[in-house]
Amino acid sequence: MTGAFLKKLLSHLFEIKVEEAPSEVSGKLRVSLIDGRYCLSTSNAVYSNEDDYSSFKTAFEKLQVGKRDIRNALILGYGLGSIPLLLHKKHKVHPRFTAVELDKEVIRLAEKYGYLPVNVAMVQEDAYGYVLNSIQQFDLINADLYVDDVTPSQFEKEEFLLALKNLVAPGGLLLFSRFYNDVRHRQLTDAFGKNVFEKIFSGASAMETQGNMMLVWEKRKS
Repeated sequence: MTGAFLKKLLSHLFEIKVEEAPSEVSGKLRVSLIDGRYCLSTSNAVYSNEDDYSSFKTAFEKLQVGKRDIRNALILGYGLGSIPLLLHKKHKVHPRFTAVELDKEVIRLAEKYGYLPVNVAMVQEDAYGYVLNSIQQFDLINADLYVDDVTPSQFEKEEFLLALKNLVAPGGLLLFSRFYNDVRHRQLTDAFGKNVFEKIFSGASAMETQGNMMLVWEKRKS
């Protein structure tokens, strides 16, 4: 029995700390083994948890993404690669991914512990600048934009959201994840959804996903 296999086995009984790394963006990052999965977290948030990343796991299942024609996908905030892993493993969806991740430590940890298949093009850049300057459209956009448990205010600006809207291909989906796990986060997310998001993304819907709220918008085909 190898040491790695034993650690994964024991992680079904208790969390096993694997590595801690300082980050200029996120503060302290922590990689742990939990129930046999590599989990990336900060002091107050989980950034990635393999195929048990509940926010996108729940949303993908409810939206039945496996039945959609998804050829190009954008990931804003990569973590350890839970989003492509879920799409590949659970839904048999294999698009070309563009992954935008500002934190070089997150990228390093993804390369060491995460899921980084050949069809993922990693871009180390701030998502704000990337979205405002990109012209490519995507069939699926996943916005998982946090620093610890805070969504930076730049990602709530009208100019960012309008630019993001333009990147959704006709018939494409936008998933915008927000924390929704306590009174403060619920108030912030409800206000953002009603006063900002729904005004820009007409017809948007929302679904609770075990501590998060996923704001969802589908662009009509012309």
